[in-house]
Amino acid sequence: MTESNRALINLNGNEETISNIDFTSVVNITYTENVVLEKKKVVFQKCIFRQGIVFMIDLTQTKISELDLMFEDCIIEENKEKNEIKSNKQKQKLFLYFNTCLIRDLGLDKCDFTNASFFKSLILERLLITNSSVRIITIRNCFGSVFINNNPKSKLFIYYADDNLFIENYNLRKVNKLIKKRDSLNKIFSHKTRFHISNTQEISVEFKKSSENGIKRIKNEDKSLKEAKYYLKESELKELDISVSIRLESDITKNIKISNCILNGLSLNGDSNTIIDIKHTTCNRLFIDKFSSAKLLLYDFQATKEDSKLEIKNSDLSNTWFNKVRLNSFDIVSFYRTTLENTKFSATEFPNSIEALENIHYPLEKESEYFNNQYENYKQLKVALANQSDQIQALQMHRKMYEAIRQSKKLSSQDKFILFLNNISNKHGTSITHSFFCFLVILFSLYITYTLALPKAPYSFGWNGFGSFWESICETTNFVLNKWKNLYALANPTHRLSQLIENNLGQELSGMNYFISFCSRILIGWCYYQFVSAFRKFGKKV
Repeated sequence: MTESNRALINLNGNEETISNIDFTSVVNITYTENVVLEKKKVVFQKCIFRQGIVFMIDLTQTKISELDLMFEDCIIEENKEKNEIKSNKQKQKLFLYFNTCLIRDLGLDKCDFTNASFFKSLILERLLITNSSVRIITIRNCFGSVFINNNPKSKLFIYYADDNLFIENYNLRKVNKLIKKRDSLNKIFSHKTRFHISNTQEISVEFKKSSENGIKRIKNEDKSLKEAKYYLKESELKELDISVSIRLESDITKNIKISNCILNGLSLNGDSNTIIDIKHTTCNRLFIDKFSSAKLLLYDFQATKEDSKLEIKNSDLSNTWFNKVRLNSFDIVSFYRTTLENTKFSATEFPNSIEALENIHYPLEKESEYFNNQYENYKQLKVALANQSDQIQALQMHRKMYEAIRQSKKLSSQDKFILFLNNISNKHGTSITHSFFCFLVILFSLYITYTLALPKAPYSFGWNGFGSFWESICETTNFVLNKWKNLYALANPTHRLSQLIENNLGQELSGMNYFISFCSRILIGWCYYQFVSAFRKFGKKV
């Protein structure tokens, strides 16, 4: 590699390929039209820009129709100066390519050109494209921090494919090892990657996973090696650490498509008329805040790792469709001050509990209105599911709704007691099993108490040792079992007192027996009502 202190490169010159140069000073790249050209392509290969690059390209006053500027296997350090790239996109095409490069810091502000492409590159600090008019921005298999902000005429495409995620070319081989050691990474594709996007016309994020695994060697017809590729294994896909944060404003962003992605985090923020389509995606942290859109479609969406979170707050989900979404795959799900009544749910798997947290990162810090907010969540979900004739899940929300409000401090003690009884008896009209066991517990409790209250019950206190205690237990048990006819009588809330006297061989009953008989009419009748109510859960309106 040749060391050079060259500070100015004119793309209009004779050079088409500049390779193996170690630039020790800031390199200013310009286009001064000394010779009229229709098309020009300049490639930088295996170069190191130790003080960075400054683009000073203005094609608006030139006659060139197409300019391709490519950087391949280059290391580009940070520069402190402002880049300027201008072209007349109606007449001129300016393409800027970075392939297998290490970029420490690159900022493009108020630039105007056709296409910016970044392929298989590492960004150590940031890549910033802001307030620019770039028709197409393509980022493929890149890792690092990327900021694409306020580019209303740009279409952004982010692609990942598992067949070329390794970055092991000439200049980057040593850099990869240093980065992996510095950040304690197992593989370079585990590098923390964050996309911060706002006010872009279109956004597309897509992953492609092939059916191959491990190293594959592609050969020419003469059996010579053409190319070697490494395909990620299923276990290695979990090492990806890619997050996307999108901020929406007004009507700038028209469409967002996220497909087949493996994301660590996804964030949506802002009000807009955007159509958002997210499908076949795994995401361990979904955050939606102060959000509304023309349409939000979530299809085949789930989490796969531990400590996964889904938080939606201060949002309107009226135009949202959860289709085949596994909400129960998240460790914690929270809806806070969010409209859910008109949300559509299809084949959605709900978790056991849906929180109502102001900040999901502090789940133990619950505000005073927590249970009231949780009640509102379940109520809105119940309405949404009932409107879609999903009676089964609507009943689940119906039960959880009352369980939430039962814990509210604003609810009266009387109402709390009623809800407590409804919960233990039939889970608020949703469980036949609970009502049946409740009936058995109350019936046998009444029967045993009634039998022991009979005047000739043999039990006594003040035993003289274990022998007398065991004898008393046996006598009492035999006495209770011999009075089994009273069980059937008490199970009938309309039983006659004469029947109880007849079962007691015509002997008079005690005052306690009359009282228990009276209580049994109320309690057993209530049990039958709770059983019938639970039995009719699919036929009643919740």
